[in-house]
Amino acid sequence: MPPTQTMTSTATPAHRVLVVDGDPAHLRWLSRITRSLLLDTDARDQLGELDPGGAGHGLLLVNHDALTPVDRAALKELGRHGGAKPRLLFFSRASSGRTFEAFGDLEEFHAFGNLLGRDDVVDADELIVTLQKILRADPFGLEKYFAWGVERVTLELTSSADRARAISAAETYASGLGLNPRLVSQFGSVVDELVTNAFYDAPVDASGKPRYAHYDRRIDVTLEKDEHIRLTFCCDGRTLGISTSDPFGSLRRDQILASLSRCFRKGVDQIDDKEGGAGLGLYVVFNALSQFIVNLQEGVQTEVIGLMDIRSRDAATRAKSLHIFTRS
Repeated sequence: MPPTQTMTSTATPAHRVLVVDGDPAHLRWLSRITRSLLLDTDARDQLGELDPGGAGHGLLLVNHDALTPVDRAALKELGRHGGAKPRLLFFSRASSGRTFEAFGDLEEFHAFGNLLGRDDVVDADELIVTLQKILRADPFGLEKYFAWGVERVTLELTSSADRARAISAAETYASGLGLNPRLVSQFGSVVDELVTNAFYDAPVDASGKPRYAHYDRRIDVTLEKDEHIRLTFCCDGRTLGISTSDPFGSLRRDQILASLSRCFRKGVDQIDDKEGGAGLGLYVVFNALSQFIVNLQEGVQTEVIGLMDIRSRDAATRAKSLHIFTRS
């Protein structure tokens, strides 16, 4: 097992990261990235024994594919009893293609926040953005995933009747980039799902009860002036991005994980039609993307970001990532 290597002896627990991977070359790759952010990095080839409550490390970056039953049990205990909770980030090759059964118990990992898909190595840009969002407690903004200077198109949506306009604008934008018609249609479908969720599932009343979740989606709803939905999309030639932002902040981390875990398991409970639930929609969106990112601030804002890799024909079968960030 490689010895612990420390950048500084004065790092706070939030800046101490445990990196675990049995692949020596990939372990060095990940450690190089974390050290570039001046994180106090403990690199191991196996999880081993954790400090009580995981308090010794603020971040755990762990190979999900190599978890033993003992490892899984230990990681599920992190954050279970409150107090200081480390952030658990998984990376995995198992998120390639459309086979996700291995992630059917994600909701049981109380400290889980991020799953980084890995085809070969974890993407350095994705990991750096992820770590910086965590360390700075600043998760919001589609622009974080694109180089400075990339232009964004933003629409303000006031009524669910604007959904058709939003889909048309998104498809026109994607077509203008010269994308394959299949990708254009897929992008439009993602916009449709995210905008629909923002209008019908996000709005809540003063008591937190959904206002329109029980509505037939053919019934139009109009939001107040200070409740408008913001839709943004942009592209840098490699990645096509979209975000929807609402001012309700009603979507919850446990709701997202419960919905996706249920779909990953592909059991008889895969489809959930209960009032106010996200149902199969989140899973459909996740499947269409390279990265699915949800930024949450309870009662203030929810931002859902989707990134599509448009560089290759086999993007749909490549590794996918899931990120959930919460700002208090």
